[in-house]
Amino acid sequence: PSITPQNRQIVVRQIKQTLDALPESLQGHFHAMDALTLDQIRNRALTGTAFLPGDRFQASAGIIRDFPASRGVFMSHDRTFRVWVNEEDHLRIICLEKTGNLSKVFNRMVSALAHISDTLELASDPRLGYLTACPTNIGTAMRAGMHIRLPNLENHPDRLKRLASTHGLQIRGTRGEKTAVTESVFDISNRFRLGTGETQLIQTLHTGIAAIIKAETQLAKSGPESPEP
Repeated sequence: PSITPQNRQIVVRQIKQTLDALPESLQGHFHAMDALTLDQIRNRALTGTAFLPGDRFQASAGIIRDFPASRGVFMSHDRTFRVWVNEEDHLRIICLEKTGNLSKVFNRMVSALAHISDTLELASDPRLGYLTACPTNIGTAMRAGMHIRLPNLENHPDRLKRLASTHGLQIRGTRGEKTAVTESVFDISNRFRLGTGETQLIQTLHTGIAAIIKAETQLAKSGPESPEP
């Protein structure tokens, strides 16, 4: 939050140099946001080549000062790997996969981080783990999530919340935190970042999603009055 405009420019330059040296499977293009109007940013956000300014909490913390100066998005040619630069943190690394193959997307993330950390020193603490602007992300700083359509459980929000809580998961709207659910599509991810490892977080998501799918299937077969397992 206290970064100067000059230092923000340095961050962009260093990150661009690092991303330009990524292996061929991760190579892409950096989309600078500096000269964009807010309407242009909204349009580009729909295609993933820009991000919107933060909420009032980020504004009060000074995180979105000078927006959109020295901000940008790197996107790989196949659109499965993205990096947001100078959003809430200096780096937000995003890996996507439409097939639901958690291992594939996790391995892509591991490969990307290995190359990035060879060049950039990421802020970390030996006891806490990676340090982030938002305290809730300290630790692994990793959110592993899936978008899943749950038309039956949508009508049973308490049951869905209990399932998520039992398995250490968090439920968000279709387009993420503080957004509504559209066409019964939920964004479900690990709740905790601190006190556990990255591999365990992936396993937590896998186990929890399996339980949620089972409940959704049972409701589809038995009707809305079916008892909870």
